[in-house]
Amino acid sequence: MGMNRKIMCLLTLLIMAAGFGFTSMAGEQVLMETQKATDIYEKADDRSQVVETLEKGTPVICRDAADFEGWYEIIYQDTKGYAH
Repeated sequence: MGMNRKIMCLLTLLIMAAGFGFTSMAGEQVLMETQKATDIYEKADDRSQVVETLEKGTPVICRDAADFEGWYEIIYQDTKGYAH
């Protein structure tokens, strides 16, 4: 397991232990884990280029923005993109 993945897993555990929820208000960033294998797209459009495919359980920073119409802005390591 890479150092970045270890750090993200540790942060996830710390947040869970502190009792913080994983829900977000529009525009708020939260640490989450993917619930299934997930494609990350360049734009909030499933016809755009897939920039990363994440395994189930991958920790990501997620932002739910109202103007993305059901898409979430995802940050994973150095990759920024969008997922349903």
